[in-house]
Amino acid sequence: PFGLRSDTPAGPRRRPSRGHAGQRGQKQSVASKRSRTRRYQSLAAAQRASGLSEPARPAQCSWRQKERPRRQSRRADAIHRSAAVSTRPPRTATMASNEEATNEVYDRQIRLWGADAQKKIQATKVLLLGLGAANVELAKNLVLAGFGATLADDATVAAKDLAYNFFVSDADVGANVAAASLPKVAELNPFARVDAKDAGLLAAADAAAAEALVAGYGVVVVDAPSRGPSGRKNAVRRRETRDAARGTN
Repeated sequence: PFGLRSDTPAGPRRRPSRGHAGQRGQKQSVASKRSRTRRYQSLAAAQRASGLSEPARPAQCSWRQKERPRRQSRRADAIHRSAAVSTRPPRTATMASNEEATNEVYDRQIRLWGADAQKKIQATKVLLLGLGAANVELAKNLVLAGFGATLADDATVAAKDLAYNFFVSDADVGANVAAASLPKVAELNPFARVDAKDAGLLAAADAAAAEALVAGYGVVVVDAPSRGPSGRKNAVRRRETRDAARGTN
């Protein structure tokens, strides 16, 4: 019955595979093209019989032809954007105080403690009184973080200072240690305010001088060797103890 062979076993109808579905779609597209052609031919024959002009044949546009205007418009947009980017003014040193430049330089720190805290850091000035080993390392860390720093020391660079002060070199021996260290400290962060003073603990001999020395600074860090009478007494005692130990041996 229904045109089936008698020896075909009855059972559930199988679902067509994807290949069959693709072939079916191709057949449908071919059939639709043929139907459009037949409609055009019938319409043309009717108009010729009535003495009218032959209708225009429908244009056969492929998907490439349809996509071409879109590609051209996207290409024009891309060219316009690239031209706009190329005409932007170059970044200069005058943009250092701009908020955008600050966010780019201190991006990791802003993610850590926020933009408000970073602004407070940049507004804080630190006085590093004496460039000993601790203050040399502290100057590096504070300037990289964005703190403003003042290097203050009245001593000169000695050969032994090259062992811990990586801001000076052999050519700086005999020069003021603060002035000699300033160029390389400022080079660490061009957005930080760094300066130097030829002043040490001797400049704060009395209360008035000490108050004038630290005025305007939020933090003061002192790192200087003791050179007073107590320091000399301690050195003498250590020498006497060492000599006595050698004599007993």
